[in-house]
Amino acid sequence: MAMKHLVSFGLTAVLVLSLTACAAPPRTPAPETARTPETATAETAAEPSGFYRTGSTFNTGACFYSLQPHSPGYFLVTETDYATASRRALCSIPGCAHDSSDCPAWFPGTGLEYSLFTAGEDVYLYHSTPAMAYDGSWEQYRAEVVEPALENPGGHTEEELIRYYQNCYREAVTPACLYRIGEGGAVRETIELSRQIPNIGFSWCDGVALYGEYSGQNGDTEGYRISLADGQVTTFPMMANELIRGAEKDRLLTSRIVTDAPLPDPAMVGWDIYEAAMQNTVVEFDWLNPSTGTRSKVLEQPGDGTADGTAAFRGLANGMLYFVNYGEDEQAAVRALDSATGQWQTVLQTLPDPAAQLRSEPTAALPEAAESQARYLRLDGSDVWQGLNLGWILDSESGELHTVSQKVEGALYETAVMPLALTDDGRFLLCTAQKDSGEEPISAYGITDLRVEDCYSLQPVEDFLQGRTNYTPVTMPE
Repeated sequence: MAMKHLVSFGLTAVLVLSLTACAAPPRTPAPETARTPETATAETAAEPSGFYRTGSTFNTGACFYSLQPHSPGYFLVTETDYATASRRALCSIPGCAHDSSDCPAWFPGTGLEYSLFTAGEDVYLYHSTPAMAYDGSWEQYRAEVVEPALENPGGHTEEELIRYYQNCYREAVTPACLYRIGEGGAVRETIELSRQIPNIGFSWCDGVALYGEYSGQNGDTEGYRISLADGQVTTFPMMANELIRGAEKDRLLTSRIVTDAPLPDPAMVGWDIYEAAMQNTVVEFDWLNPSTGTRSKVLEQPGDGTADGTAAFRGLANGMLYFVNYGEDEQAAVRALDSATGQWQTVLQTLPDPAAQLRSEPTAALPEAAESQARYLRLDGSDVWQGLNLGWILDSESGELHTVSQKVEGALYETAVMPLALTDDGRFLLCTAQKDSGEEPISAYGITDLRVEDCYSLQPVEDFLQGRTNYTPVTMPE
């Protein structure tokens, strides 16, 4: 009987507001409104700016936005201002303690169900349909989930556990929606969607809408679009087994498995037969304009036997498709295909260490910022039991490979300092130290270690690449 109310879609957000928040210092709550397709105005209508990625962090070139977890069971949207080297909760309400839903920067949950981005002057969060959505009342949730936890409190007080599970419940009953934080954190608005949708990751934005795709068990795929202006959900056609792998300008980069005959169902024929069939597939990369439906082939290559056939693909940056090669053939370790000319380029002939891995861009960013930071490719790895202690930065313009010698101070395990973002004025944002936050996590799942607080710094790119430690610390308000 336990968890019988877990469903694919949550209740309306009205339930979220019915919970009683714990007492907090007097303040002026942020004005919060709800916008629906029926009540929306044209205030956010704009022209598409070109595609860019969304994520758990976001770089505008002038500011860095991130989700900072707190106990019990909530997180804050934070803004790091590069010009002042300061970080704050994205809230400008006088006297706000940033510990309840009165705060524009405050959200329940871990942040794993959210993606972050900016459009115009506003900061947006997309809250996806919760993976563990709940359709019952707080009383039912308390009986099924909270009461058993209270029997084994693990050193926490009943009040702490109740607050934690109230926040978990708030997130679980909130359906997919958009949040807009405006005026530097003075207001927050909920934008309801025109209809409920599956648990889809909307990883791409063009300044006026979010884009994602959903594939059924039979491989049929449909593209989804969410308007930032009014939450209107529309769809666009995609081909079977097609995935969105990147985006630039007005087009999406997709990949799909191409077969002469439909792939067999492994549940019916067994994995051996399915994997044998996968060996005869090819993978096609295309540019797809979701507005017009036009597509053009970028690349076709043999499948590699994996589920999507693209294990070697590492990402798209400035029109270049990056691939790695860990085999024993004579191909370069890292190659890139110029999508404009169709020519292959050697990016890195050999890896600097057998443990080295080429990572995709560490931070989602606006188009101009993404174009700039894509110059510096990040490789990292580990030759110890725990911790990414190895790091390299590859300058894709000069071809120089720089070994990262700086280490994160105070880290539990030896960890190389790696760039989080590139500023418009040519500095890296770095996590240069970690310290004990003083917060004890309640979650039994260990998803986020709240005991560790990242300390940011800024440093000119050239100084970082030369191994210097002349950091400018990013300050936090007391």
